[in-house]
Amino acid sequence: MALPKGIQVFGPSKLSNAAYGEFMKVVARLITRGTCEKLGVDAAAFTGFQSHLARLVEITKELRQQKETLELNDLDRERDGLLVYLLWKIALEKSSPKQATREAAEALTLRRKQYLGIQDKPNREETFLIDGLIADAEKAEIKAALQALGLKETVDKLKTVNASYSEKMFARSEANLAQNPLPAKAVRKDIDAFYNEVVRKVDAMNVLTPSVETNAFVLSLNKLIKDTNDAWKLHKVQLGMWTEEGGREDEEEGTWTTGEKSDAEA
Repeated sequence: MALPKGIQVFGPSKLSNAAYGEFMKVVARLITRGTCEKLGVDAAAFTGFQSHLARLVEITKELRQQKETLELNDLDRERDGLLVYLLWKIALEKSSPKQATREAAEALTLRRKQYLGIQDKPNREETFLIDGLIADAEKAEIKAALQALGLKETVDKLKTVNASYSEKMFARSEANLAQNPLPAKAVRKDIDAFYNEVVRKVDAMNVLTPSVETNAFVLSLNKLIKDTNDAWKLHKVQLGMWTEEGGREDEEEGTWTTGEKSDAEA
């Protein structure tokens, strides 16, 4: 007779505070669904876990409200507006009554299609794509077409704003490195201790005295772990942090966040 499937090994330390918090919030819901009694979880410890999790949410929120973040948001909105105007103007001028203007717009049509929707991309990806757009705009034939449509000033402004965004993003990352990470680390240490104990207990119960509740918890937690790992690896691929062989290049831990929701609770 095959033994029940155990809980997958998972190291949540690689996750950012936000992604880590999302993961542990789902764990809390899985415990609530299975009940502390049926899962062998100490009720008082679970209450403490929930308190630590609430504190981590507050810490994460405080970090997001930093002045640098607000400035980045303003710059992102500004460059989004410039992008939308630039691409809209090219499309509009294809219907211009002036032949020279129409021809200039037509000359930019293929390039325009390449950059449609980049304002909706993740911010770091958007920065990179705008850099590509700016590089294209420096080419003689494209530069002339942009000049004919009166868009040179818009492109110059976009270049300036995007450069400012990139510089401030770098400065914020450096500032975050310099901050004392102890508050979040201390809270996460307590949360980790509870999580590891829950995994140990439920894993053992699901082998020695399996129940519907322990089996459901194991299956759902494994699904959550898989979803989280898959999303994290995808994030690394997007940032070019994974090699073709599947290895991980060095990167400071704790920089990943995700808005994706796992379906492990379903």
